[in-house]
Amino acid sequence: PDPANRQKGEPVIAFACMSTICAVYLLFCGIQIIYLFWGKGSLPQGYTFSSYARQGFFQLLLVAFLNLIMVLCCLKYIRPHKALHVVLTFICLCTYVMIASAWYRMMLYVGEYHLTYLRLMVLWFLAMLSILMIGVTLIIWKTKFPLFSYSLAVVSAFYIGLLWARPGSIVAWDYVNHMDTSHITEN
Repeated sequence: PDPANRQKGEPVIAFACMSTICAVYLLFCGIQIIYLFWGKGSLPQGYTFSSYARQGFFQLLLVAFLNLIMVLCCLKYIRPHKALHVVLTFICLCTYVMIASAWYRMMLYVGEYHLTYLRLMVLWFLAMLSILMIGVTLIIWKTKFPLFSYSLAVVSAFYIGLLWARPGSIVAWDYVNHMDTSHITEN
């Protein structure tokens, strides 16, 4: 056996813990798919678009960060095992459902209140996070995958793309396209 693997934890324990988390994620993702995506975007009673979108975004951010930590810690401190890799992949796939949920919530918000710079930044971040999660998913199965280099390239490309896209112009274009011109009179 590999001497480095002797110092790592038992995959059975990690598999049991991660399977429990997967069960919770499966329930959460099922609720998101049934009520949010198939429910035609209706809001829960007592929520405004802004509170619903804001709460969903910050919850996603926390869960995505925790998922990243859990997956990377399992890969570093637990001996490799195929069943554990399947569970970790499932956690990454559930993270994609959570990202899609946050995206959908934000689009409901933008559809109601239109685009602002901050809302555009949230959408930009969600798109970047979904591409970064591809690297996290790949490192589960390809241990030699250069995750740091990949992440640096993705963040750099998204940042440069954001600068070239001129976000202020995008927000202004959205504002002008949604202006109510019925009260403007011609001279």
